Amino acid sequence: MYEIPEEMLVPRKKAMTLMTQEAKHNQDIVHNAVGRLIAVWANVESIMIHLAGRLLGVSDDVAFVTYYSFTGMRARQSYLLVLIENTMAQADRQRATRLITTFNSLSAVRNELVHAEYVINPTTYAYEGSAYSQVNNKTRKLTVSKKPFDTKRIKAIGLTGDQLQDLGQDVLTLCRELDDRRKHPSNPPK
Repeated sequence: MYEIPEEMLVPRKKAMTLMTQEAKHNQDIVHNAVGRLIAVWANVESIMIHLAGRLLGVSDDVAFVTYYSFTGMRARQSYLLVLIENTMAQADRQRATRLITTFNSLSAVRNELVHAEYVINPTTYAYEGSAYSQVNNKTRKLTVSKKPFDTKRIKAIGLTGDQLQDLGQDVLTLCRELDDRRKHPSNPPK
């Protein structure tokens, strides 16, 4: 097992002793909100892989390889939308397409948090916010979005986690219905 040298731990230990109780509480809230969002995201991605497997008629292991062979969320969304268009009954297409586009729209909050640089107050060592940089593909201009970790933002992160969790349940329900129709072809789409 790799051990972190003591000299690398000193700044962190110093920060933890200087940190106010309010700053520690703030950090816990940020860690919990962001950590939950990341965990729920990973679960929903697994469910999307399961959906791809159902649509392709292959195991989740094979679907995993094909899903992650596409780099980036937009490419994966396009892949799933093509599968939906070419394999699903008309009655299910609109519902499935809505689920995939909802997943893509929620990815903005996740990307902003996962790929951000976190800003820490040098005096209190508390998170002040995050800065997220991205290049606009059309204009080729770099934009930097800086947002504080205030109560409103923490609630928005939590709400996104809730929406992702609900979305995952909706996609799982769709997968179960697809499996049921394969087993019992007399059950038409709802």
